[in-house]
Amino acid sequence: MGEQMDMARLRSLIDGVLLTLYRRYTEKELPALCERLGLPSSSEGNTRHERLAASLKACSDDRLPDVAEAVFEQEELAQTERRSRSVGAEDPILAVPEISRRLGGGSEPANGLCAQAVAASAIACLDVATDAWTSDDGTTPLSRSWNRSWAR
Repeated sequence: MGEQMDMARLRSLIDGVLLTLYRRYTEKELPALCERLGLPSSSEGNTRHERLAASLKACSDDRLPDVAEAVFEQEELAQTERRSRSVGAEDPILAVPEISRRLGGGSEPANGLCAQAVAASAIACLDVATDAWTSDDGTTPLSRSWNRSWAR
């Protein structure tokens, strides 16, 4: 039962990252993205996010750790790109050991993947909040955009 709870949590965290990943890809690029992430391609849903969510839903639990790793590699590439734009930015992945400890520690791979998923989700939410804040020329407080990005 504990393993199934971890998989449900991992699936939820991956979905949180997919919520921002879909924005970086066009409709035509989604099948290639699914292939890179190890997700089955899906034509279900009306939006890119719905299609990615359907792909994740169709993914079996035994494939989730591989998908999570591919998602994090994808997110790490995006982080490297963002880091190159902001000199001196702290490495957010440094938080992974602390997040892992707060999740209950342990050396099982699922715990490390969950900690990476939490860190990637936080980074993705910050990116969404920053994009929203800059798109309205900073008229909305960044803290409100941050809170909205976590609420969804």
